Amino acid sequence: MAITGSCACGEVTYKIDGELHDAAACHCSMCRKASGSQSSAFALIEPGKLSWLSGEALLTHYQSSEAMGNFFCSRCGSPLAGTYQGVIGWVSLGSVDGEPGVKVEKHVFMGSKAAWETSPGDVLQFDEYAD
Repeated sequence: MAITGSCACGEVTYKIDGELHDAAACHCSMCRKASGSQSSAFALIEPGKLSWLSGEALLTHYQSSEAMGNFFCSRCGSPLAGTYQGVIGWVSLGSVDGEPGVKVEKHVFMGSKAAWETSPGDVLQFDEYAD
């Protein structure tokens, strides 16, 4: 069964042919800035499994580092998906329509979390990224 998602204004929509896996919350400074929050909750997808259904002209891609980038809606600013070396490899869990079928089971880059943030309780935590 396909997973669907959209931005806050509903203009950009997507479909994933497959399942989400390895959900995490990233606390690095780039993810905090991109999400406007203490972390960015995401789940991995298999490369080539996401297709844009509508609003592709409204997508903006921001290359946050040499290898990493993010797609977001240029109208409402919602973060939608991320790229690694030019390939979409994850989606923002907040953009998924309905229940995503995964739970955030680890928090990564806790070594660079904001000083004002309280660490989560009963969840795996890593100072850097962990597979």
